Amino acid sequence: VSASTSNLEYLNLDLPRLVSEKISFSLSNSAVQESLELVNDLKLHRLAESVAFGTSMGTQMASVLEKSLDFTPNWEIYDRKQLAKSTSLGSANGAVNAAANFIQNDPEIADNGSSTTRTEILEIARGTSMGSLIGNVGLSIYFPTPEDRLAIINYSAQGAAFGSVSAKNLSKVEKPQNVTEEFEVEVARAAANGSTFGATFETVALLDLKPDESAADKLTISAVEASTYGSSYGAILGGLESGESDALILKQATKQGSIEGSIAGASLGTGNEQENLNEANMRSRSAIVKAVADTNTKAASSANSNLATKAIRTSTADMLLLMRKFNINPRLTNPTRIFKPNISKDEEKDLPFTDDFPAASPI
Repeated sequence: VSASTSNLEYLNLDLPRLVSEKISFSLSNSAVQESLELVNDLKLHRLAESVAFGTSMGTQMASVLEKSLDFTPNWEIYDRKQLAKSTSLGSANGAVNAAANFIQNDPEIADNGSSTTRTEILEIARGTSMGSLIGNVGLSIYFPTPEDRLAIINYSAQGAAFGSVSAKNLSKVEKPQNVTEEFEVEVARAAANGSTFGATFETVALLDLKPDESAADKLTISAVEASTYGSSYGAILGGLESGESDALILKQATKQGSIEGSIAGASLGTGNEQENLNEANMRSRSAIVKAVADTNTKAASSANSNLATKAIRTSTADMLLLMRKFNINPRLTNPTRIFKPNISKDEEKDLPFTDDFPAASPI
Protein backbone atom coordinates (compact mmCIF):
# COMPACT_ATOMS: atom_id res chain seq x y z
CA VAL A 1 0.00 0.00 0.00
CA SER A 2 2.85 2.33 0.79
CA ALA A 3 4.33 1.62 -2.64
CA SER A 4 0.98 2.32 -4.30
CA THR A 5 0.99 5.84 -2.82
CA SER A 6 4.51 6.65 -4.02
CA ASN A 7 3.54 7.97 -7.44
CA LEU A 8 1.03 10.67 -8.40
CA GLU A 9 -0.17 8.55 -11.30
CA TYR A 10 -0.91 5.68 -8.90
CA LEU A 11 -2.95 8.02 -6.73
CA ASN A 12 -4.89 9.31 -9.72
CA LEU A 13 -5.69 5.71 -10.66
CA ASP A 14 -7.02 5.10 -7.11
CA LEU A 15 -4.46 2.31 -6.81
CA PRO A 16 -4.12 2.38 -2.99
CA ARG A 17 -7.79 1.52 -2.55
CA LEU A 18 -7.66 -1.29 -5.10
CA VAL A 19 -4.42 -2.70 -3.73
CA SER A 20 -5.58 -2.64 -0.10
CA GLU A 21 -8.84 -4.44 -0.92
CA LYS A 22 -7.17 -7.12 -3.05
CA ILE A 23 -4.38 -7.78 -0.55
CA SER A 24 -6.71 -7.94 2.44
CA PHE A 25 -9.01 -10.35 0.58
CA SER A 26 -6.10 -12.57 -0.40
CA LEU A 27 -4.59 -12.65 3.09
CA SER A 28 -7.80 -13.49 4.95
CA ASN A 29 -9.02 -15.93 2.31
CA SER A 30 -5.71 -17.81 2.22
CA ALA A 31 -5.35 -17.90 6.01
CA VAL A 32 -8.75 -19.53 6.55
CA GLN A 33 -8.44 -21.86 3.57
CA GLU A 34 -4.93 -23.03 4.46
CA SER A 35 -5.95 -23.67 8.07
CA LEU A 36 -8.86 -25.86 6.94
CA GLU A 37 -6.78 -27.73 4.38
CA LEU A 38 -4.00 -28.36 6.91
CA VAL A 39 -6.57 -29.38 9.58
CA ASN A 40 -4.48 -27.59 12.21
CA ASP A 41 -7.46 -27.01 14.55
CA LEU A 42 -6.83 -23.29 14.93
CA LYS A 43 -9.82 -21.23 16.05
CA LEU A 44 -10.85 -19.84 12.71
CA HIS A 45 -12.55 -16.73 14.09
CA ARG A 46 -9.43 -15.73 16.02
CA LEU A 47 -7.32 -16.39 12.95
CA ALA A 48 -9.60 -14.22 10.80
CA GLU A 49 -9.67 -11.53 13.49
CA SER A 50 -5.89 -11.50 13.70
CA VAL A 51 -5.40 -11.18 9.94
CA ALA A 52 -7.99 -8.39 9.70
CA PHE A 53 -6.38 -6.55 12.62
CA GLY A 54 -2.91 -6.75 11.08
CA THR A 55 -4.14 -5.75 7.64
CA SER A 56 -6.00 -2.67 8.86
CA MET A 57 -3.09 -1.60 11.08
CA GLY A 58 -0.58 -2.01 8.25
CA THR A 59 -2.68 -0.18 5.71
CA GLN A 60 -3.37 2.73 8.04
CA MET A 61 0.32 2.89 8.89
CA ALA A 62 1.17 3.06 5.19
CA SER A 63 -1.06 6.12 4.78
CA VAL A 64 0.91 8.11 7.40
CA LEU A 65 4.33 6.51 7.01
CA GLU A 66 6.08 9.61 5.71
CA LYS A 67 5.25 11.58 8.87
CA SER A 68 4.96 8.79 11.41
CA LEU A 69 7.83 10.20 13.50
CA ASP A 70 6.55 13.77 13.38
CA PHE A 71 2.86 13.37 12.76
CA THR A 72 0.57 16.32 12.14
CA PRO A 73 -3.06 15.63 13.08
CA ASN A 74 -5.22 14.73 10.07
CA TRP A 75 -2.24 14.32 7.73
CA GLU A 76 -2.59 11.51 5.19
CA ILE A 77 -1.05 10.68 1.86
CA TYR A 78 -4.25 8.92 0.82
CA ASP A 79 -7.81 9.02 2.15
CA ARG A 80 -7.62 7.00 5.37
CA LYS A 81 -11.36 6.37 5.67
CA GLN A 82 -11.39 4.90 2.17
CA LEU A 83 -8.49 2.62 3.07
CA ALA A 84 -10.37 1.57 6.20
CA LYS A 85 -13.39 0.65 4.10
CA SER A 86 -11.46 -1.25 1.44
CA THR A 87 -9.38 -3.30 3.88
CA SER A 88 -12.40 -4.15 6.02
CA LEU A 89 -14.36 -5.17 2.93
CA GLY A 90 -11.55 -7.32 1.58
CA SER A 91 -10.81 -9.02 4.89
CA ALA A 92 -14.46 -9.84 5.58
CA ASN A 93 -15.22 -11.00 2.06
CA GLY A 94 -12.11 -13.17 1.88
CA ALA A 95 -12.55 -14.87 5.25
CA VAL A 96 -16.29 -15.51 4.92
CA ASN A 97 -15.93 -16.77 1.34
CA ALA A 98 -13.22 -19.23 2.37
CA ALA A 99 -15.18 -20.48 5.37
CA ALA A 100 -18.44 -20.88 3.44
CA ASN A 101 -16.64 -22.82 0.73
CA PHE A 102 -15.93 -25.58 3.29
CA ILE A 103 -19.42 -25.71 4.82
CA GLN A 104 -20.69 -29.07 6.01
CA ASN A 105 -24.46 -28.80 5.71
CA ASP A 106 -25.21 -32.27 7.09
CA PRO A 107 -25.31 -32.03 10.92
CA GLU A 108 -25.08 -35.82 11.16
CA ILE A 109 -21.51 -35.79 9.85
CA ALA A 110 -18.94 -35.11 12.56
CA ASP A 111 -16.57 -32.19 12.02
CA ASN A 112 -13.03 -33.47 11.54
CA GLY A 113 -11.49 -30.02 11.31
CA SER A 114 -11.57 -29.82 7.53
CA SER A 115 -15.05 -28.32 7.24
CA THR A 116 -17.02 -25.46 8.78
CA THR A 117 -20.41 -25.02 10.41
CA ARG A 118 -22.92 -22.18 10.31
CA THR A 119 -21.81 -21.11 13.77
CA GLU A 120 -18.16 -20.98 12.74
CA ILE A 121 -18.97 -18.82 9.73
CA LEU A 122 -20.90 -16.39 11.95
CA GLU A 123 -18.00 -16.26 14.40
CA ILE A 124 -15.63 -15.54 11.49
CA ALA A 125 -17.84 -12.69 10.25
CA ARG A 126 -17.88 -11.22 13.75
CA GLY A 127 -14.16 -11.75 14.37
CA THR A 128 -13.10 -10.25 11.05
CA SER A 129 -15.25 -7.16 11.56
CA MET A 130 -13.98 -6.72 15.10
CA GLY A 131 -10.33 -7.08 14.05
CA SER A 132 -10.71 -4.52 11.27
CA LEU A 133 -12.40 -1.95 13.50
CA ILE A 134 -9.90 -2.37 16.32
CA GLY A 135 -7.00 -1.85 13.92
CA ASN A 136 -8.50 1.12 12.12
CA VAL A 137 -9.75 2.85 15.27
CA GLY A 138 -6.49 2.23 17.10
CA LEU A 139 -4.40 3.91 14.38
CA SER A 140 -6.87 6.80 14.13
CA ILE A 141 -6.19 7.49 17.81
CA TYR A 142 -2.42 6.89 17.83
CA PHE A 143 -2.08 9.01 14.67
CA PRO A 144 -4.97 11.39 15.40
CA THR A 145 -7.65 12.25 12.91
CA PRO A 146 -9.91 14.43 15.07
CA GLU A 147 -11.98 15.58 12.10
CA ASP A 148 -12.22 12.17 10.46
CA ARG A 149 -12.12 9.55 13.23
CA LEU A 150 -15.86 8.89 13.16
CA ALA A 151 -15.78 8.68 9.36
CA ILE A 152 -13.05 6.04 9.63
CA ILE A 153 -15.27 4.05 12.00
CA ASN A 154 -18.28 4.45 9.71
CA TYR A 155 -16.43 3.46 6.54
CA SER A 156 -14.67 0.54 8.19
CA ALA A 157 -17.98 -0.84 9.49
CA GLN A 158 -19.54 -0.33 6.05
CA GLY A 159 -16.80 -2.35 4.41
CA ALA A 160 -16.96 -5.16 6.97
CA ALA A 161 -20.74 -5.51 6.69
CA PHE A 162 -20.83 -5.30 2.91
CA GLY A 163 -17.94 -7.74 2.52
CA SER A 164 -19.49 -10.29 4.88
CA VAL A 165 -23.06 -10.21 3.58
CA SER A 166 -22.11 -10.15 -0.12
CA ALA A 167 -19.74 -13.14 0.09
CA LYS A 168 -20.71 -15.30 -2.91
CA ASN A 169 -20.05 -18.65 -1.23
CA LEU A 170 -22.78 -17.99 1.33
CA SER A 171 -25.11 -19.47 -1.28
CA LYS A 172 -23.54 -22.85 -0.44
CA VAL A 173 -24.89 -22.70 3.12
CA GLU A 174 -28.19 -24.58 3.12
CA LYS A 175 -31.14 -23.46 5.20
CA PRO A 176 -31.96 -25.94 8.03
CA GLN A 177 -35.51 -27.00 8.70
CA ASN A 178 -37.63 -24.57 10.74
CA VAL A 179 -35.31 -21.66 9.86
CA THR A 180 -37.11 -18.83 8.09
CA GLU A 181 -34.37 -16.24 7.67
CA GLU A 182 -31.72 -16.36 4.99
CA PHE A 183 -28.23 -16.99 6.31
CA GLU A 184 -27.10 -13.55 5.08
CA VAL A 185 -29.35 -12.01 7.74
CA GLU A 186 -27.51 -13.87 10.50
CA VAL A 187 -24.20 -12.84 8.96
CA ALA A 188 -25.34 -9.20 8.98
CA ARG A 189 -26.06 -9.42 12.69
CA ALA A 190 -22.67 -11.01 13.38
CA ALA A 191 -20.77 -8.38 11.37
CA ALA A 192 -22.63 -5.55 13.11
CA ASN A 193 -21.88 -7.11 16.47
CA GLY A 194 -18.16 -7.32 15.70
CA SER A 195 -17.89 -3.82 14.25
CA THR A 196 -19.71 -2.02 17.05
CA PHE A 197 -17.90 -4.09 19.67
CA GLY A 198 -14.49 -3.28 18.17
CA ALA A 199 -15.21 0.41 17.66
CA THR A 200 -16.74 0.95 21.10
CA PHE A 201 -14.19 -1.12 22.99
CA GLU A 202 -11.21 0.53 21.34
CA THR A 203 -12.60 4.05 21.76
CA VAL A 204 -13.52 3.55 25.42
CA ALA A 205 -10.30 1.76 26.36
CA LEU A 206 -7.80 4.01 24.54
CA LEU A 207 -9.49 7.30 25.44
CA ASP A 208 -10.26 6.17 29.00
CA LEU A 209 -13.95 6.99 28.70
CA LYS A 210 -16.53 6.35 31.43
CA PRO A 211 -19.80 5.11 29.91
CA ASP A 212 -20.32 3.11 33.11
CA GLU A 213 -20.41 6.33 35.17
CA SER A 214 -21.99 8.80 32.74
CA ALA A 215 -25.63 8.60 31.68
CA ALA A 216 -24.65 9.45 28.10
CA ASP A 217 -20.92 9.53 27.51
CA LYS A 218 -20.62 11.70 24.40
CA LEU A 219 -17.56 10.12 22.75
CA THR A 220 -18.84 6.61 23.44
CA ILE A 221 -22.20 7.42 21.87
CA SER A 222 -20.46 8.94 18.84
CA ALA A 223 -18.48 5.72 18.27
CA VAL A 224 -21.67 3.68 18.66
CA GLU A 225 -23.49 5.84 16.13
CA ALA A 226 -20.69 5.75 13.57
CA SER A 227 -20.24 1.97 13.71
CA THR A 228 -23.99 1.33 13.74
CA TYR A 229 -24.55 3.52 10.71
CA GLY A 230 -21.77 1.83 8.76
CA SER A 231 -22.92 -1.68 9.71
CA SER A 232 -26.56 -1.02 8.81
CA TYR A 233 -25.82 0.78 5.57
CA GLY A 234 -23.21 -1.74 4.43
CA ALA A 235 -25.36 -4.76 5.24
CA ILE A 236 -28.33 -3.50 3.23
CA LEU A 237 -26.14 -2.74 0.22
CA GLY A 238 -24.44 -6.11 0.64
CA GLY A 239 -27.83 -7.79 0.80
CA LEU A 240 -28.77 -6.32 -2.55
CA GLU A 241 -25.47 -7.59 -3.96
CA SER A 242 -26.12 -11.12 -2.67
CA GLY A 243 -29.80 -11.27 -3.54
CA GLU A 244 -31.13 -10.80 0.01
CA SER A 245 -33.26 -7.78 -0.80
CA ASP A 246 -35.39 -7.68 2.36
CA ALA A 247 -33.95 -4.45 3.72
CA LEU A 248 -36.27 -4.46 6.73
CA ILE A 249 -35.04 -7.75 8.18
CA LEU A 250 -31.42 -6.74 7.51
CA LYS A 251 -32.12 -3.48 9.32
CA GLN A 252 -33.51 -5.34 12.33
CA ALA A 253 -30.64 -7.83 12.35
CA THR A 254 -27.97 -5.12 12.30
CA LYS A 255 -29.86 -3.22 14.97
CA GLN A 256 -29.78 -6.26 17.25
CA GLY A 257 -26.12 -6.96 16.54
CA SER A 258 -25.19 -3.32 17.12
CA ILE A 259 -26.98 -3.15 20.46
CA GLU A 260 -25.27 -6.33 21.65
CA GLY A 261 -21.84 -5.32 20.37
CA SER A 262 -21.94 -1.75 21.62
CA ILE A 263 -22.95 -2.64 25.16
CA ALA A 264 -20.43 -5.48 25.40
CA GLY A 265 -17.64 -3.36 23.91
CA ALA A 266 -18.30 -0.44 26.23
CA SER A 267 -18.44 -2.77 29.22
CA LEU A 268 -15.19 -4.52 28.38
CA GLY A 269 -13.52 -1.19 27.63
CA THR A 270 -14.24 0.01 31.17
CA GLY A 271 -12.55 -3.06 32.65
CA ASN A 272 -15.40 -5.48 33.30
CA GLU A 273 -14.68 -9.18 33.04
CA GLN A 274 -15.72 -10.91 29.83
CA GLU A 275 -18.11 -13.24 31.68
CA ASN A 276 -20.08 -10.29 33.11
CA LEU A 277 -20.29 -7.93 30.12
CA ASN A 278 -24.06 -8.03 29.72
CA GLU A 279 -24.79 -7.93 33.45
CA ALA A 280 -22.40 -5.12 34.34
CA ASN A 281 -23.84 -1.81 35.51
CA MET A 282 -23.63 0.59 32.55
CA ARG A 283 -25.20 4.00 33.15
CA SER A 284 -24.97 4.85 29.44
CA ARG A 285 -26.87 1.70 28.47
CA SER A 286 -30.18 3.40 27.66
CA ALA A 287 -28.42 6.12 25.68
CA ILE A 288 -26.47 3.49 23.74
CA VAL A 289 -29.62 1.53 22.86
CA LYS A 290 -31.40 4.71 21.72
CA ALA A 291 -28.39 5.81 19.69
CA VAL A 292 -28.27 2.44 17.93
CA ALA A 293 -32.00 2.46 17.17
CA ASP A 294 -32.06 6.02 15.83
CA THR A 295 -28.90 5.62 13.75
CA ASN A 296 -29.97 2.24 12.41
CA THR A 297 -33.19 3.82 11.13
CA LYS A 298 -31.31 6.70 9.49
CA ALA A 299 -28.84 4.37 7.82
CA ALA A 300 -31.58 2.08 6.52
CA SER A 301 -33.51 5.05 5.16
CA SER A 302 -30.42 6.37 3.42
CA ALA A 303 -29.55 2.96 1.96
CA ASN A 304 -33.09 2.40 0.75
CA SER A 305 -33.30 5.79 -0.92
CA ASN A 306 -29.99 5.19 -2.64
CA LEU A 307 -31.17 1.81 -3.87
CA ALA A 308 -34.46 3.29 -5.06
CA THR A 309 -36.30 0.41 -3.44
CA LYS A 310 -39.99 0.03 -4.03
CA ALA A 311 -42.19 2.40 -2.04
CA ILE A 312 -45.77 1.88 -0.94
CA ARG A 313 -48.00 4.14 -3.00
CA THR A 314 -51.61 4.27 -1.92
CA SER A 315 -54.11 4.79 -4.74
CA THR A 316 -56.54 7.67 -4.60
CA ALA A 317 -59.47 5.26 -4.27
CA ASP A 318 -57.86 3.47 -1.32
CA MET A 319 -57.09 6.77 0.38
CA LEU A 320 -60.73 7.89 0.03
CA LEU A 321 -61.88 4.60 1.57
CA LEU A 322 -59.53 5.14 4.52
CA MET A 323 -60.80 8.69 4.97
CA ARG A 324 -64.40 7.49 5.03
CA LYS A 325 -63.55 4.68 7.45
CA PHE A 326 -61.99 7.09 9.96
CA ASN A 327 -64.50 9.86 9.21
CA ILE A 328 -61.76 12.22 8.05
CA ASN A 329 -62.70 15.54 6.53
CA PRO A 330 -59.58 17.31 5.21
CA ARG A 331 -61.01 20.72 6.09
CA LEU A 332 -62.25 19.92 9.59
CA THR A 333 -60.34 16.89 10.96
CA ASN A 334 -57.26 17.33 13.13
CA PRO A 335 -54.97 14.43 12.07
CA THR A 336 -53.10 14.44 15.38
CA ARG A 337 -56.14 12.86 17.01
CA ILE A 338 -55.88 9.89 14.69
CA PHE A 339 -52.15 9.41 14.27
CA LYS A 340 -50.82 9.70 17.80
CA PRO A 341 -47.06 9.58 18.28
CA ASN A 342 -45.45 6.62 19.99
CA ILE A 343 -44.31 8.20 23.25
CA SER A 344 -42.00 5.40 24.38
CA LYS A 345 -40.68 2.33 22.68
CA ASP A 346 -38.71 -0.66 23.88
CA GLU A 347 -36.01 -0.85 21.21
CA GLU A 348 -34.91 -4.30 22.39
CA LYS A 349 -38.26 -5.93 21.64
CA ASP A 350 -39.25 -7.50 18.33
CA LEU A 351 -35.68 -8.31 17.35
CA PRO A 352 -35.26 -11.24 14.93
CA PHE A 353 -33.07 -13.50 17.10
CA THR A 354 -33.82 -14.75 20.60
CA ASP A 355 -30.35 -16.02 21.54
CA ASP A 356 -27.48 -13.79 22.63
CA PHE A 357 -24.40 -13.66 20.43
CA PRO A 358 -21.31 -14.83 22.37
CA ALA A 359 -19.28 -11.80 23.49
CA ALA A 360 -15.77 -12.98 22.59
CA SER A 361 -13.11 -10.58 23.82
CA PRO A 362 -10.25 -9.41 21.58
CA ILE A 363 -7.89 -9.56 24.58
